[in-house]
Amino acid sequence: MNDSLFPDPAADAPGRAFIAHCDGGARGNPGPSGYGAVIEDINGRVVAELSEYLGIQTNNFAEYSGLLAVLRWTVVNKAKRLRVVSDSELMVKQMQLLYKVKSPALRPLFDEALRLSRHIDHFEMRHTLRGGNKQAEVLANEAVDKGMERMVKNYQIQGWFDGCCEPKNPGGHAAWGAVLHVNGESVYRAGGYCGVGPAMSNNVAEYSAFIAVATECLKYPGFALIRGDSKLVVMQLNGRWKVHGGLYLPFYKQAKTLWDQLKNRAHLVWIPREQNDICDVLSKKVLKDMGIKFMLQPDDNEPLDELKEQYRRALAE
Repeated sequence: MNDSLFPDPAADAPGRAFIAHCDGGARGNPGPSGYGAVIEDINGRVVAELSEYLGIQTNNFAEYSGLLAVLRWTVVNKAKRLRVVSDSELMVKQMQLLYKVKSPALRPLFDEALRLSRHIDHFEMRHTLRGGNKQAEVLANEAVDKGMERMVKNYQIQGWFDGCCEPKNPGGHAAWGAVLHVNGESVYRAGGYCGVGPAMSNNVAEYSAFIAVATECLKYPGFALIRGDSKLVVMQLNGRWKVHGGLYLPFYKQAKTLWDQLKNRAHLVWIPREQNDICDVLSKKVLKDMGIKFMLQPDDNEPLDELKEQYRRALAE
């Protein structure tokens, strides 16, 4: 890259040259998404922090949205020089015209970014590894967290699901847990046993959990938000990952039939495991009650009654 963009800091009048770090992300891809950006002057002083929740979008959409926010800020503030640092290699290479933009969803964003960049006398983009973009990543995650808090209030129905397979995967004992709330009230909380042997796996358990919560969800009218910590289930049912077959295939087909009935009034999103504690406890409790020894996932959950109280307090807020 050209280090001569800022050859002599003293030659740049204050407010004329900036370095921006931007990041975007989606939980589930597509899923709840947002961007964050930190803009500094040539002396390293932070002059702006930008962030926004974008709703259900893809990771690349969020990355471009962060770039557009930086470019618009730069144009409005009449800056002459700008360097943007991003950990999205795809976006950086596209903006450098090294990669083509094949996605119809990204094309308008790319075109707008190019148009805005032409209003800046000296513009460049640089790629960094994820560790070099921490401040922007924090802002993006905070935007998603706050957006999800607001989003959740718009759903009459909220569901969670999780599965496990112990003491080995595949071939162990598979069990699932599922929870459903309607208008803030718990209407379904259950765990179930899938079976044991070579036909069982963690993915079988995860799909069984989704089937359980989706079946209950269909009993109630209104918009639904279903969350699970299985990226495989979330990405496959959202059409982002291909289904290549495997032990879970018949369970995927049943889940897909249910999701096709729900998806016009529901969102299915991925969440980290630590945000799925109740279902994790429910699935493991099934196996614990059977005396199954845990070898793959630590059995370190808080008591179920304590978790239920945490969820009750969270909903009350």
